[in-house]
Amino acid sequence: MDDDSRTTRWEHRAEVPLAVALDHAVRRRLSGQGHRFVRTLRVYEAVQRVQGQPRLSLHARVITYAGLSVALLGFAGALAVYQQEHAAPGATIRTFGDSVWWASGLALLGAVTGSFSAWLPQVFSSEDEHRAAAPVPDERPTVPPVNHERPPES
Repeated sequence: MDDDSRTTRWEHRAEVPLAVALDHAVRRRLSGQGHRFVRTLRVYEAVQRVQGQPRLSLHARVITYAGLSVALLGFAGALAVYQQEHAAPGATIRTFGDSVWWASGLALLGAVTGSFSAWLPQVFSSEDEHRAAAPVPDERPTVPPVNHERPPES
């Protein structure tokens, strides 16, 4: 196989997704639903402006985005591991399920590490706030004098 035939085949393979995307765009435009997604975004933005705040709290949005990112990256990682390992001699990952299990373990390790890393600054900042809120005495506390006298004998 020469380089020209490889280049030609690659060009043909790259045209297929472009043709499918173009066909899809033309069909949506002709159906009258071409800008539905844009209208949906405009409605969502209008609702957010009326309410004055997002529907989800910051923590809920972060958890949602992080969860979706982990799912997408985990799936992509599992595919990559499966592609490299399933036929390698001596590999322990032979099925896609094994690669998903591997990616899940890696994601769990990352989640635990990230949670711990996010928890530490909260602990330190709450300790600093507690120290700042505690009253500072003007002088050292007085210690009662020690009685060196012997008790009376009976």
